Amino acid sequence: MLFRSQRYGEKAHTGPKSFFGLLAANGCKVAPEDLTGKEVAGLNGGHIVQTYGGEGFGIDAMQLEFGSEYRAKEVQKDTAAKVANAVAEYAKLYLKD
Repeated sequence: MLFRSQRYGEKAHTGPKSFFGLLAANGCKVAPEDLTGKEVAGLNGGHIVQTYGGEGFGIDAMQLEFGSEYRAKEVQKDTAAKVANAVAEYAKLYLKD
């Protein structure tokens, strides 16, 4: 099994065509804002990634955390649409197999 980065290069993990780049393009603020893929101090993957992420399989778990400006009841549908658009575009680019 080839990892996404082996098959598609680093653009699958960092930069404007990465998942976080696509989120940003859909209007979500992401960290790190420079999309380099460098980890942000204090954000260590949390429970989801530690529990469900495997070792040696590339990205197989992701944890997203949203600030109150994305969770407020009046913007939840908009937030969901932005995330869904990013997921759909990422899937078209990198989840073809």
